[in-house]
Amino acid sequence: MPSKTVPTIQVDNVCAHGADIPICRQREVNPAPRWSRAEKGFVILLGVALLVLLYANLGGYRTLSAHEAYVAVTAREMIENGDWVVPTYGGVPRLCKPPWSYWVAAAFGWLGGGITEFTARLPSTLAAIGLVVLMGVWATRWYGRTAGLCALFIQATSYYFLNFGRDATVDMQLCFVMTLALFLCSPHVPQEGNRWRWLCIWGLLGISWMMKLIYGPVLVVAVLLAYWAVQGQLRNALTPVHLVGLLVFAVIALPWTVALLWRMSEALEVWRHETLGRALGEMDSKPWWYFLVLVIWLPLPWTPLVLLRLREHWRLAWKEGDPRERFLSVWFLAQVILISLSVDKQTSYILPALPVLTLLAAPRLAQWVDTRKTWNFLSLRRAAIVGLTAFVLGFVGIAFWLLPGRDSRRPEVELARALVPLADGRDSIAFGLGQHPVVFYSKARRIEAPADLNRELESGPGLQLLTHVAHLPFLKTLGSVEALAEIDAHHPAYSKRTDPLVLVRLRRN
Repeated sequence: MPSKTVPTIQVDNVCAHGADIPICRQREVNPAPRWSRAEKGFVILLGVALLVLLYANLGGYRTLSAHEAYVAVTAREMIENGDWVVPTYGGVPRLCKPPWSYWVAAAFGWLGGGITEFTARLPSTLAAIGLVVLMGVWATRWYGRTAGLCALFIQATSYYFLNFGRDATVDMQLCFVMTLALFLCSPHVPQEGNRWRWLCIWGLLGISWMMKLIYGPVLVVAVLLAYWAVQGQLRNALTPVHLVGLLVFAVIALPWTVALLWRMSEALEVWRHETLGRALGEMDSKPWWYFLVLVIWLPLPWTPLVLLRLREHWRLAWKEGDPRERFLSVWFLAQVILISLSVDKQTSYILPALPVLTLLAAPRLAQWVDTRKTWNFLSLRRAAIVGLTAFVLGFVGIAFWLLPGRDSRRPEVELARALVPLADGRDSIAFGLGQHPVVFYSKARRIEAPADLNRELESGPGLQLLTHVAHLPFLKTLGSVEALAEIDAHHPAYSKRTDPLVLVRLRRN
């Protein structure tokens, strides 16, 4: 008698190990159906839209901000001077941040023929694409394919994603690396290959150290320890694989760290000031509720959807003991509480916690889509296509026409570019500008101290200086000052709120 083929049923076990009596339930999961034409079409459409959103006028929608210029100038000078250990900005050592963003920007600049706004921002766009794909995969594994497609859509159209994903700073790259590390240690991951998985996690933590020192490793490890404590699984922290993982972390993080400290021991005090000093308020201070406001507006337009899902999420996480929902709660709360303890707060600090909101909103949007699939699928698909197309076209209009015309730094950048053809060897100087982004466009060396400027003036016939108008009285005490160019006060983007720049030639009397 021929044997019957028994259909395979995948069983999903969900247990809350933190309760006195484990709450477990089993759910039958049917094999995933094949992708429909509509689903394939939506993924292709969303992929095209994502590329347009990230790359539309990427190099020209605005000039580099101060933080973007830190990356671009330092990367350019690494290529020029061949020193990949000690970062410099305008010829002055910049020790407050690790070199990952400089190395990556330098690599793309070398491949692209030079450091430009486009090549400086390119690494962040690639990390942004990686984050969108990761959110889609994560939501699909936890909530199903429809939720995965919704997660792709939500992540790609969130305000914070489009803002930081088109920025040259390291923040989007760090967000992707930290989110990937948390994905690999989240409850859904199978135990097969557990050792290699944890080694990858520790490797990602090493990379995050090279991006922003202790920030990434501390926030990821804090989530893990808090989750294990809630689940009654703190013994997981004693697994021997973590000892090997620490070695992997050290192999990635220590070589540059030790090399820099060997050459410039003062970097240790700079790092203390950048980490502990920031936390204690040595640099700036903001109120304790600062990040609560950001959580509302950074995920727009999807904030209402997140709020609608909170009640269901809380019930699943803390009443029914779903470890996946509980992991999301711990992830978000642990990171927000930790960064809120710091007296100095920056908008970018909240970025690694925001992917949680995508995973909260995606199932809610999927429920809404599923309830309408059966009776109005064609209208739903048309609405999605029309809505996404309108969003992309609106964004393109903003990137090509609105933002460039409202860039208040553009008059200063045009003045800085006027210094480039006047440069002759070492006589092109940006004086008293601190870390102003025009250093990138002028390609000038930085001099901040008056005594240093005086020594430079004594060593040659004269200097071309880009400086603030407020410094002119001091410069006249050193020699004759000839104005070469000044800010165009009639430029439509000119802002009177800042001290204007002026380009001068300084000669000793």
